[in-house]
This record gives sequence, structure tokens and C-alpha cells, in this order.
Amino acid sequence: MALVTIDDLKAGMTLAADLLSPQGRLLAAAGTVLGEQHLRVCRIWGVSVADVAAGEAPGSDEPGVAPDPAILKAGAALGESRFLLADHSQAVTAKLSELFISRTVREALQRHHAVAAPPTVSLPPETTALKKLVLSDLQGADGKLASLPSIFSQVQEVLNNPRSSAAYIGEVISKDTSLTAKLLKLANSAFYGYPQKIETLSRAVTIVGAKQLTSLALGISVIQLFKDLPETINMEAFWKHSLACGIIARLLAKQGNRNLNEERFFVAGLLHDLGRLFMLKNYPQQAQAALQAAVNGQELLVVAENRIWGFNHAMIAGELFRIWKFPTTLEMAVRYHHQPLKAQSPLEPGLIHLADILAHSFALGNSGAWYIPPLEKEIWEMLALPENVLPVLAASTDSQLTEIYRVFFD
Repeated sequence: MALVTIDDLKAGMTLAADLLSPQGRLLAAAGTVLGEQHLRVCRIWGVSVADVAAGEAPGSDEPGVAPDPAILKAGAALGESRFLLADHSQAVTAKLSELFISRTVREALQRHHAVAAPPTVSLPPETTALKKLVLSDLQGADGKLASLPSIFSQVQEVLNNPRSSAAYIGEVISKDTSLTAKLLKLANSAFYGYPQKIETLSRAVTIVGAKQLTSLALGISVIQLFKDLPETINMEAFWKHSLACGIIARLLAKQGNRNLNEERFFVAGLLHDLGRLFMLKNYPQQAQAALQAAVNGQELLVVAENRIWGFNHAMIAGELFRIWKFPTTLEMAVRYHHQPLKAQSPLEPGLIHLADILAHSFALGNSGAWYIPPLEKEIWEMLALPENVLPVLAASTDSQLTEIYRVFFD
């Protein structure tokens, strides 16, 4: 058996296992010889990987061309640098490092570009002259950040009214044409994989769910507040990492029949590094000092933030979510995603903690942090995921990320 991504799936391949949609629907039974119709159905339903007969995976029956040794060496050096502070006593860390290196090398070969080099160490930045901050002071840093667009508060109000129909919720959301367009694009994307086009918001509310759609509206609304930041860091890479984290968190929420609000975990993953954007927007000197100090001192960025600011980006995001009266589970998931075991309920922040590390390990974007954080052993054990699910999660994220990025950022 061999796992093949949807992009490599070809007519004539034989299924080694039942082919299921992300919603669990049987699309084709084991032993089926795939035809073009099967491939179309896979794309309609958002299938990302399939298990085909041994020897039928691309390159499995031919030696191919060996990668340039220099690229392999550069990929290994990059992996060693990015995982410098990871917990190497865990077997899963070795798997994640291998996955990072193989994906980095593959991308370099496919795109014909060099593997990124580890950052060079320069003199530490001058931080003694920077203004010392207190977390409570940040609430007044930018009045615009104290409140979300009015449309979201209207949606929340309607949602909390048990008499609100799907049509009425759709009518309220439709007052914001940009939000409406993005939600409909998302509902019709591989994110959901519905076979028929969803043309109205009321239909989207009925199919996706009112609470789920409102969570997505929340994420889109918050992103608008930070859309025009100066390019202090690579913002495309930042949002790709954030979206990848959200997609992975949603996929993880589906595991184990825990009956979780998958879209809420997507939004938590999407916004988990929001506090870093807040600092870049309002306190660029302090933000830059932490970014540089983390590289120079070979320490986690969250550790540098705590040392220089007295708090970190996760705590800032938690404060913003509290001010905005977001659901408590969402606030806690973001506030404690670097310390999930300190939360009263570690499951929610634990999922975001793992999704963040996996997004880095899958080499999907970058949050501005160079060193990949160590994975909490207790969280990995609590989620009870087999290590062989990691390449499947990576392929599933790949299949959704490009399209979802277009939805959010046109």
C-alpha cells in the first residue's frame, strides 16, 4: 500500500483501501480501478490522499534522478537549525524533523530554488532604551483594536437569539458584502467539499451551521484589522503559517470523536499569533527586539518576548479575545497554546499547540519564529495520534491551503 496525494492520483491506479470523503462518505471501495470520473469525484468531495496498491505510487517503480547532494545537505542543515530547541528525546520529534527536511528538499527541487540558510548571528539589539511595557497598558494602544466591525456584534446578537432563522442570520451577514463573498467562497471550497454549489448565505448557514459560520465570520473580521501592516516580517508567509495552523487544528479536532466545534479550532489556529501582529503594529521596536534576540540568543521567540516585554504574544491575544468577548474556549486555546498544561482544560490549547508545531514542521509559511517549539509530551500522549498520520495531515493541509489562502486574501 502507498499513500498518494490527489495531485499524484492517476486513472488506472488500484485502491488498496476504501476511499472516503473527509465527511466519511464511501466514494469507492478497495480494489476499484480508478477512472477519470473517480478523480473528479475526489476533487468535488475534497479528498486529499488515497491509498493505492504497492508499486503504483509515483516513482515507486523507477529509480528517478537522485537529488543534488548539496540540496540534501542544505535541507539537513536547515532542519537541524529549526529543530535545535525541540525535545529530541521524543520519537515523534525525529519523525517531524525528517518530514520537514524531505518537504523542504522536495519544494526546492520542484521550484528550482535554493534551500533557505539558517540566520546569521549579528550583535544583539539595544533593548535597554526601549520603553518597558505592562500588559494592561496595551488595551489603549490602538482604539480601533478595542472593537471589531459592527457587523460581527450584530451577527453575535442574532446568533444568541433562539428565534433567529437561517434566512435571518444570512440576511444580517449579507449587509457586509466583502464578508459575504468570503464566506460563500469558503463554503464552496475544498475546505468543505460539498458536491453542489452553495449560492446563498441562508443555505450556507443550514449546511455549515450557524455557530460554525459565525466562527468563520469572526476570523475573517479580525484579519481585516491587520491587513495593512508594514512588511516587518514576511506577511504572506505569516498568514500561510496561520492558515495552515487553522487547517491542521480543524483536522485534529475531527480525530477521536470528541464532538468538537471544528470551525472554532480553525479560527483559534488562524489567530493564534495575533498578539505578534499587535506588537508589530503598535510597538515595532519591542517586536523587532524580540525577533532578533531570539535568533541571536538561540532561544524560543516566546521566551525572548517574556524576557523583553514581560509577557508574550499568546497573552496579548488572550487579552484581546477577552475584550472582544469571544467564547472562553477560544480565548483559552489561544492564550495557553505555548503552555497548554497550565490551562484548566488542556485539550483546546493542546490542539493549537500541536497544530502550531505541525504547521512549522510541514514547512508551511512562517510566523516570524525561527526555532520550532518543543512538543509537550503529555499533549501528544493525550491526543493519542499514531505517527503515521503525520504525512496524511501534511498532504491534507497542502490540498486545502492554496485555495483557502485565496479565499481570505483574494
